Amino acid sequence: MISVKEIKKNHIFNNKSLREIGQDLGVSKQYLSFICAQKKNQPELINRQLLIEFERDKAKYPIHEKIRIKRKLLNYTQADVANKVGTFASVVTRIEAGQMPTSIFVQRLADYLEV
Repeated sequence: MISVKEIKKNHIFNNKSLREIGQDLGVSKQYLSFICAQKKNQPELINRQLLIEFERDKAKYPIHEKIRIKRKLLNYTQADVANKVGTFASVVTRIEAGQMPTSIFVQRLADYLEV
């Protein structure tokens, strides 16, 4: 069985949904969500470890992926970061998808998330 750290890494770094990961493993997305959130699996520790890995390797990611990964590692919603930089969640969605590479909000998000 795959570790909780590998599940979260696939979910956050590779942008795979829990449904996709669950299909690969033959389990439901609800089961994966439950397992990843269990206290005994130390979700806070895993997130810190993944954040350290990201900070070490972030140069290899384009800016829109850096924004998406860092936001997820910090457990912020798109609406959370949108409110902080003065835009809408739909703009953050498009930025994270790489659809708005020249938007002024790309730099604002990058500065806010320190990427």
